[in-house]
Amino acid sequence: MLDAITRRVRKTLESGLSIAVVGWRDSNHSQFTRQLSAGEKVMFLDASARSLPEKVGFVLFTRFVSHAEFKRLKKGKPHNAVPIDPGQIKKILESCEDLLAFPPVPVAGIVPEPLSAEPSARTASVAQTEDKVLDFAINIMEEHKMSDMDHFVAAFLKAATESRNGLVGSRTLGALRVRYNINLTAPQLEKEHWTESITQPGKMKIGWYKAGSKMSEASKQERFEPQDPIERAKFYIAQEPVFLAQQAELKARLAEVEKKLEKVSFLKQNFDQITKTVEELK
Repeated sequence: MLDAITRRVRKTLESGLSIAVVGWRDSNHSQFTRQLSAGEKVMFLDASARSLPEKVGFVLFTRFVSHAEFKRLKKGKPHNAVPIDPGQIKKILESCEDLLAFPPVPVAGIVPEPLSAEPSARTASVAQTEDKVLDFAINIMEEHKMSDMDHFVAAFLKAATESRNGLVGSRTLGALRVRYNINLTAPQLEKEHWTESITQPGKMKIGWYKAGSKMSEASKQERFEPQDPIERAKFYIAQEPVFLAQQAELKARLAEVEKKLEKVSFLKQNFDQITKTVEELK
């Protein structure tokens, strides 16, 4: 993941935009990063910064940024999905030293080398593909942020899968509620359709639970899909037949609607003639 972030940082710098490092402390500086702070290619900002400069193209958040500050400052800016250690940020910036060097002072009589030509259409296409791949890898961690209820759902479904009857016992349910700070009682979880109670034949007391409709629906969200980028890619590829079937179904439904709209258009254009013909037939 750090390699992917490094590539994104390099691409941002190559595009002429700046990098913002949010949550940086003065004591985190090395000689190299302190030198960078004098320029405009890398901006080291306190976690309490009100906003980010317009020229910032990518944001690196340190582990010193609170959840609220992270949520506030990330809006509208590409960023690393998970705050990282300042030491790792220094390694990332050091690997981009060739792009962070200050421009040489012009010397009289020496003509600077012309800038390289615009990239070819193929090169631009490859660059766009690489950006999409980086976005896919970096944003997975963002999608995978889970609340206490999400963790509870994942643990409940795992326990149900591992049990012999596909159900979760009342004791296990109670333990999961405590572990993941779920304030809802067992009856409340059932009332809100997170779970569904099962009473065994001949028993009066509820002893088992299965996933309710709300839990089943929540488990389909992206954050419950594989976190590893490679496993996530395999997960989607394996679902191609399902997606193709859904596509065919939607196309068939669309064709039906379009046929009905054609009929509506015909009737609107010929309504007066239809009315006249019907009156003559009476």
